Amino acid sequence: MATLAAAVIHSFWYRHHGPGYYAELNAVRADLELIPGIEVLEVTWYDEEDFPLLPQLEHITARINVIGHGKLTLQNLSESSFVDTPHLLISSIGDDTFRHRGEGFVGVYKATTGKPVRSQFAGGSIDVGSVGTFAHLFPFTISNVQTVVDRYDEIAAVIHTWPQTPSAPRSFITAEGTEILYWVVPDGANKTDMTWKSDTNWHMPYSKLLAHADMLARPDMTEE
Repeated sequence: MATLAAAVIHSFWYRHHGPGYYAELNAVRADLELIPGIEVLEVTWYDEEDFPLLPQLEHITARINVIGHGKLTLQNLSESSFVDTPHLLISSIGDDTFRHRGEGFVGVYKATTGKPVRSQFAGGSIDVGSVGTFAHLFPFTISNVQTVVDRYDEIAAVIHTWPQTPSAPRSFITAEGTEILYWVVPDGANKTDMTWKSDTNWHMPYSKLLAHADMLARPDMTEE
């Protein structure tokens, strides 16, 4: 009985505190709680029903309140997000949430040949990290979570200038030739309205297409 109890205790420690199932999640929560001036509202991972192809615990989401400024939702967090990281995803700031869509070569390959194919994509987060797809839209470098907290008002000021309708988005073309259209959904709008997406295409934020191209190859895509 004592041996069984010890095994249960060790299993609980391994999964929730040690190098086990929840270690990264707990590490991210602990790093957030060390940042002064914020309130940690929620730390979780993507729901398996919404993102069935993604390893859940590798895609941690946090909602925080930057006291005196506003709320913020960060995605795809890891321990490296708190040091110098090239990629950092934000899905909302203050009352604004993000939308973007586009088409191009974004790291998706034809399963039967391994050749790159053009694909359509859409998403609700933006990569503002130092080499992120949206980094060039800000007049300063965002290197980690602390930078986002410190520059909350400046980031929000830039985003407040973005259009608020998918019928008149702004756009830019990446170095790879992919056009990305983007806008914000303000507070009070129907944020569950996804009619701007096409039911016939696979959709995922651009940065995640790059990160998970091996899982997103579709045999039915045509080569170009």
